[in-house]
Amino acid sequence: MGFPRHLYDRVASAGDDAREALLERSEPAYRNLGTRCLLLARPGEDRLAAGLGLTLVGSAEAADFLFVMSMDPDSQSVAGWKPVLEQALRRDLDNMIDQCRHGTVADCRIIEALSPATTRV
Repeated sequence: MGFPRHLYDRVASAGDDAREALLERSEPAYRNLGTRCLLLARPGEDRLAAGLGLTLVGSAEAADFLFVMSMDPDSQSVAGWKPVLEQALRRDLDNMIDQCRHGTVADCRIIEALSPATTRV
């Protein structure tokens, strides 16, 4: 980021916070997520999920939750993941939408736009 090393002791990112929350599972939003996740990440970055006690699965049907870790804008897009998101919604992951409303899903607008639940008041 361009900051001289002598100006800081440590660096913590939002990813560090999320990783710690997934590992500890002490916050309500993370406590009941389950352990089977469909990882949406850059190719080769599944290693970043190591050590979290998660089982990476290959489809939304097999997942307890979707884990959006990273994205390469040059080769990946949210539009490219639309079939996966639709698949997850068809599986009726109401808990994903509920978690979204509590701020625990990365991009709620996309999930809610795809959801038939958006017509409910």
